[in-house]
Amino acid sequence: MTMRTRTYFYFLRQSLISLTRNGLMSLASIGTMVVSLVILGMFVMTIASLGNLVSALESKVEVVAFLKDSTTPTEVVKLQKIIGDLPGVKEVEFVSKETAFHQLKEKMGNKSKVLEAVKTNPLPSSFEVKAKDPLFVSKLANKLITFKQVEEVKYGKGVVEKLFALTRVLRIVGVVLTVLLTLATIYIIVNTIRLTVFARRKEIRIMKLVGATDWFIRWPFVIEGIILGLVGALLSVLVLRESYVFVIDKLQNQLPFLPLDNNLASVADLSYWLLLVGIVIGAVGSSISLHKFLQD
Repeated sequence: MTMRTRTYFYFLRQSLISLTRNGLMSLASIGTMVVSLVILGMFVMTIASLGNLVSALESKVEVVAFLKDSTTPTEVVKLQKIIGDLPGVKEVEFVSKETAFHQLKEKMGNKSKVLEAVKTNPLPSSFEVKAKDPLFVSKLANKLITFKQVEEVKYGKGVVEKLFALTRVLRIVGVVLTVLLTLATIYIIVNTIRLTVFARRKEIRIMKLVGATDWFIRWPFVIEGIILGLVGALLSVLVLRESYVFVIDKLQNQLPFLPLDNNLASVADLSYWLLLVGIVIGAVGSSISLHKFLQD
């Protein structure tokens, strides 16, 4: 075993001894880190879930172009091809008068019996057009109304604009709040680690008096911070994973119509980031906290 390897093992052993000896402060640091990272993780997952929900709602925005009764089958085929080739159009689906009437009966459920009194089908044929970008629906609607076979165009004008405005605000607010909460989390964790270091200031001064270099003093603390950060992050990941599964299952049971993502892959991605954040904060926090005492 080389001298350098023995030194690293010495640093690791000293870190583990220090963690055991200062168990109460270590638990306090881990507890603070778990709480802070859980709050941060829950907020990020909430923002991500809202983003997925908004994206799902945006993807359902479509333009419905109602056709005149005089439109022939040949014109329908040609018009569907023309609309499908328009810039920004993702999908075009033709809905015949009969299909529209059948869909209406299905939506009405038990109340569909009132339609039995209707002798002729009053519903028009239509094209349901989806845009590649939901923001394009307004321009698309203005284009569709120019075709002579189109009687009327509907896409929820007013409601759609409000939805897009709301989504923009949600995304901006989400990013800003995530950044602020991340900075607050880092501040809280670093100051907690600083208290741990402060409680051992006499030990640091003694090591300096016997001639230990700054890095010889610093490394055990940095490794200790990494261990604290790793343990705190692992615990927070476990809490977040179980909480996510519990909350999503409850919401899906209560609100089955909401397009909620129950895929744990998104939680796994967040977990990697939290582990990295925990380790980095633990290491950097210990190093920053030591700086003042090493300068004395």
